[in-house]
Amino acid sequence: MSYSVLLKLARYEKRQHYDVPEQSIIIADILESVQYLALHNIEICLSAESYINNKVQNIHVNHIIDEVIVPYHNHDFYEINYVMSGTLFEYVGNETYVLTAGQMLIMNPAVYHSYYALKDTQAFNILIRHEYIEFLRNTLSEEGIQTFLTRLVALSSFAVLESTTAHCFDSYINRFESIEKRLSLHPKLLISYTESLFTQFMIDIIDGELQESILSKYTDTSASRTSTAILQYVKDNYTTLTLPELAAKFGYSESQIARIIKKYTGFTYSTYVMTLRINTATFLLKSTKYTVAQIAETVGIKSPEYFCRLYKKQVGYSPIQHKKYMYNEVDKIK
Repeated sequence: MSYSVLLKLARYEKRQHYDVPEQSIIIADILESVQYLALHNIEICLSAESYINNKVQNIHVNHIIDEVIVPYHNHDFYEINYVMSGTLFEYVGNETYVLTAGQMLIMNPAVYHSYYALKDTQAFNILIRHEYIEFLRNTLSEEGIQTFLTRLVALSSFAVLESTTAHCFDSYINRFESIEKRLSLHPKLLISYTESLFTQFMIDIIDGELQESILSKYTDTSASRTSTAILQYVKDNYTTLTLPELAAKFGYSESQIARIIKKYTGFTYSTYVMTLRINTATFLLKSTKYTVAQIAETVGIKSPEYFCRLYKKQVGYSPIQHKKYMYNEVDKIK
C-alpha cells in the first residue's frame, strides 16, 4: 500500500477541543465523522507493510494523540488500545465504549473503528502483525496460552479487558517510555527491546485472563488472592526458587503449595517452572543475540548441555534449530 492511504487517514483526522467535554456531544461528533465517510463512499484500509515502520518489526507502539477524532478505518494487523490516564472514546462494532485508566481494547484485523482521546489523556496503541500472533500460537507449548491465543485469533471483532486484568500494563509502558528515549538513535535495538517487552506483556495478560477465569469459580476470595500471589511469586523468582523456599515464604507445607500450583495451573510445581523456563528461553532466542549458554543461565539452568536436551524434549527442536526456524518465519514477512 502506498503512502496515499496514510495521507487519507491524516486528511480526515479532525482536531476537536471541548471546553466542557460532555460524553453525548463527543459521541455524536465521532458518529458524524463515521457517517461522513460512509456518505461519500470513503474507505480507509491500512496495511502493516506501510503502517508498521520496519518490515521485520512485529510490534509497533504509538502514543495516541489527544483531542483528535481518528477517522473510521481498519487494517490487517491486531491493535491494542490502552488508557494509562484520562479517557478514550472508542467507536467499534456499532457501539461506543468509554475507556478509562487501566482499561484496554483488543481488536482483530479488519475491524473498523474510530476513536478520540480527551485532552491530556495518556493512551497508547500497540500494533501487532497477524503473522506474529500465529507464530506465538504455533510456538508456545503451554496449553492455557495456546487456548487463549486460539480464542483471540477466532474473535470476530474485539474484546474489552477491565482494569483488573490490564492494570499491569502501566509498568510495561513506563519501561518502554524510558528505553524509547535512550535508544532513539538505535532503531534496531529499540525494535528488539519493544518486541521482547510487549510479548512478555501479552503472556502476562494471558496468564491474568486465565487466572481470573479460574479464580472466578471459587468463592473464597482470600484464598484466591493468596493463590494469585503464590503464582506471581513463582513467575518472578522461578530461576532460583525451590519448592521448600516457596512453602516457607507463604507459611504452607510443601504438599499444600504443590496442590495449589496444580489446582490453578494444571501442572506440578516442577512442570510449571520448566514451562516458564522454556517460554522465556523461546523469547530470548527470538528477541536477543544471547548464546545458548547465556540463555540457559538466564532461565536458571547451569548446564547448557542439559538445557539443550530439555528444550528439545519440550519443543521438538534444539535451541539452535528453533532459532533458525523463527528467523525463517521472519523472512516470510519481509
